[in-house]
Amino acid sequence: MKAKTKFTLLLLSPLFALAALGQQDTVTIQYGELEGNRTETILANNPYEEILLHGSMILPGTPGQFDAQEHGLYLKSLFFDADTMDDPGGGEPRIDTAYLHDSTLFIRATITVGGCQQCLFDMGVENDTVINMLYYPYGPTYSCASSKSYYVTYQINLYDESTGEADVEEIKALKKIKWVMLAGDKQQAKNIRKVMRHYTTKRKTK
Repeated sequence: MKAKTKFTLLLLSPLFALAALGQQDTVTIQYGELEGNRTETILANNPYEEILLHGSMILPGTPGQFDAQEHGLYLKSLFFDADTMDDPGGGEPRIDTAYLHDSTLFIRATITVGGCQQCLFDMGVENDTVINMLYYPYGPTYSCASSKSYYVTYQINLYDESTGEADVEEIKALKKIKWVMLAGDKQQAKNIRKVMRHYTTKRKTK
């Protein structure tokens, strides 16, 4: 799917919100051959009226992410490293590794999707102790029966970018985080106590 739009900057940055008020903008979407090359036009009065999901991306503003933020976990971005054709694990979905760099937690996972599908990504926290990394494959399946596995790395800030720090309550919540799992699979959860300790032991709470 490809999009032709003069609205791109407004969708990407809230700095343009005031400029959009009182105006009506258009987004024209042209779909590929699998969708009959059809097009549709979306009219929006401001950049928050319509949220466009496209390709593989992080779902914006989900309840799970808001809950994770109260635990000091801010899902920032993600990276596709490579497909897993030579993966000794057979491409099975799993958490591969978790590591900390400064105040950012990186979690690399193996995910499996349909050969022609995209993915929407999300995260949440269960029982105040487990980070649940989520992904939702979507798109055509009728013409792509085979599946593919990919390495994907979630980047999670342990602070609020708007303030540059984590508050006391968030630090307390972070100290309870012990595990990370993929798509709710508790059997394959990875213990990250030691990883988190490098960050939380340096943060004081009262």
